[in-house]
Formats: sequence, C-alpha cells, structure tokens
Amino acid sequence: MSGFPATSFSFRHVFSPPSLWNARGVYKDARKCSQNRHRLAMTRAASARPLSLTTTTNTSMASTTHATPTAFISGPLEPTPEFFTTHYISRLSSAIAAGHAFIIGPSRGTDALALSHLLQAGVAPTRITVFLRESETRWGARFRRMGVKVVVSGRSHTDRDAAMTAASDYDILRYLTEAEARALYGDKFRPRVSGTEKNEIRRRELVAATSLRVNGEL
Repeated sequence: MSGFPATSFSFRHVFSPPSLWNARGVYKDARKCSQNRHRLAMTRAASARPLSLTTTTNTSMASTTHATPTAFISGPLEPTPEFFTTHYISRLSSAIAAGHAFIIGPSRGTDALALSHLLQAGVAPTRITVFLRESETRWGARFRRMGVKVVVSGRSHTDRDAAMTAASDYDILRYLTEAEARALYGDKFRPRVSGTEKNEIRRRELVAATSLRVNGEL
C-alpha cells in the first residue's frame, strides 16, 4: 500500500477531496480508510501478483472491448522526469505504435506529461480524451483548443476516475510502493491508498466481474 505525507511533494490533493484529510495528511474518515484497507486486502488476496510490486496494468488486464483499444493513463501528481521516463515512456510508445487510444485526467504531473508526450509523438488529438469532473468544466476550452476530446463525468475525483476506467480497456500506471514511499518520506510516511492504486484496484474488480459474467457465474 502506498503512503504519502502532507508535504509539498504530496500526491494526495489531486486524488481525494481535501475535506477527508487533516493537517498531517491522515484520513479523518476512519470508516472510509478502513473500507479502503479491506478492499485492498481482498484484492491482494485474489491476485497472483502483489499490488505493492505493480509497475503497470497491461492489456492482459483488459476489462472491456472497444473498437480501438483504449489506455487509461494515471499516476502521481508530482513525478520526477526520471520517474515518468522509467515507468511510462516505453509503455506509451508500445501503445502508440499499436494505434491505441488514450484517456487521461486534467491534472498536472503525470496527466500533463502524458498529454504532452502523446501530442509530441504525433498521436492524433482525436485519439486522446480528457475527462473532467463537473467542477473542472472551465478547463474544457483549453483542451478543446488542442484538438483532443473532452468528456465531463462525475462530481468527485473518484466518480471521474471510475468513468475513465469504464471507458477504457486497460491501464498504464505506476504508484510508489510502500517501501519506496517509506524511503522517500522517512518519519513523515503515512500509509494510504493513492488514487492511482485505486484505479488499479477498480480495474481488477471489473476484470473479475467481467470474467464471472462471461463464465455465467454472475
């Protein structure tokens, strides 16, 4: 499970409402935090691959089938250039070469780096869709001027991210493992499930549910 302290390098603000956090970056809603830990534990138990070792979810984790395979790109709010290069460039290059489409959010960090990389790599803007939540509609004009598609969905980050999962086939993502977070933050480390990790958990649950429906078990 990933952990992020309340520092200037915190990734939490883009993924969850500030009202859920106290000044130290710890969930105020203990019940919600407990539910997240339970969901994570259940997902890890059902998975053959530990989530803490995840670097990306690939097409073998596809949960739906679209005419054009679509990748949902997500990640930290403040990744270093080295982090993005190491964990995203090769996977984006493979998806670009395969002619896939892309879904991203409107935030700085991974979202902005991914959008810039895709456009600079020559990906047609019509193959890129930026999802906004309802309170982010003011940003729509800026993205439309780039030629990309814009979809408004959900009142919260979680609602928007869930819509992005449903509209895509697989994920290109990377979040800090607990060991990496502890090494980075030291005594300031606080355990939590990041928005990016929640995206992976949601995909695993969707894949599992899809498999059950296909096999007539649901």
